[in-house]
Amino acid sequence: MQDIVGEELLPYGGVEANRVTLDAFLQYGFEQGVLHKRMQPEDLYPPQVQRRFRV
Repeated sequence: MQDIVGEELLPYGGVEANRVTLDAFLQYGFEQGVLHKRMQPEDLYPPQVQRRFRV
């Protein structure tokens, strides 16, 4: 599983930190017919939640 999702299964940090996991999830969904088109991780979230802020 680590070769697919990387070192950390559910890292915090927005789309970029989870890109590998989200991309695999979307690829499998497309291959299995759950998604009618191949989506990108950015397609899942509106732009205002894709950014990462530090306080």
